[in-house]
Amino acid sequence: MFRRREQHLTVDCIAYNSIEENKKKNYFVIQYNINIPAAVVNNPIGRLEALERARVLIESDFGLNETIDYQITGTYELKNVNTNMVREWVGNFYAGLNNPSIIQDFQLFEGFSFVNTVWPLLENVGAKLLFNGRDSKWKFERLQSIILNVQSTVYKNHPLLQKRKLLQGNRKFHRSFDLP
Repeated sequence: MFRRREQHLTVDCIAYNSIEENKKKNYFVIQYNINIPAAVVNNPIGRLEALERARVLIESDFGLNETIDYQITGTYELKNVNTNMVREWVGNFYAGLNNPSIIQDFQLFEGFSFVNTVWPLLENVGAKLLFNGRDSKWKFERLQSIILNVQSTVYKNHPLLQKRKLLQGNRKFHRSFDLP
């Protein structure tokens, strides 16, 4: 059975107060998780189009003057070598250290080179995740999607907070939408 993340290019977004004490009241961290299904990742033309759409979204939503970082992770199935039981490895907004789903650590987003930088990293993503399996009885079985985790710390009146309806008062909201 295929999950929604395996069939649709989607974006999950959230905003929360910056944890930097001197910025806490005036700044928010905005995070986007851009989901690109394995079928798209494995299709060179589809991958190129999806990355271009992601680039346009990032530039149009965050703006060209913000410092934006991104990381690439994967969602996939693991299989227990002893029992053949299958489980999903799905990340979240709070990617931690030593995460075996990391395909690329955080890098500075630069629109002019983003597509050309990310495209080849996704060429053999299954092989990369296969060897990220750390010493475990759980081994990589099948890619479901890759996730572009994009984040930026912005001032409290950044237009993106209103555009995506991420804040009302001091409450944070999680939103999802199709990748434009």
